[in-house]
Amino acid sequence: MDSSPSRARRPSSQADEERITAGRRLRELRLKRGLSQLGLARNVGLDVYTIISQLENGRGSIPSRQYRIWADALGIEPRELMQLLAPLLDGAIPPAATPCGSL
Repeated sequence: MDSSPSRARRPSSQADEERITAGRRLRELRLKRGLSQLGLARNVGLDVYTIISQLENGRGSIPSRQYRIWADALGIEPRELMQLLAPLLDGAIPPAATPCGSL
């Protein structure tokens, strides 16, 4: 089995594959807005742009308290963010992102 670091990381499960797909969507949304990783990081209040790279590669998560900030930075509605990037979200749905603020 070839474990060469030059090969792309292979998903080991359905969940991994979904996270990688969501990461690609995040990259597409970022590029559509004309943002670099650093630009997006600044727009969402991050000090380190490498977090964007991690998310785009299917690692890490976006905290629920920041869904609206991320949606605004990407030019989409919070509901769309939750649909497109669900595997990268931390799983908690903030009240502001639900209809009428109810769960």
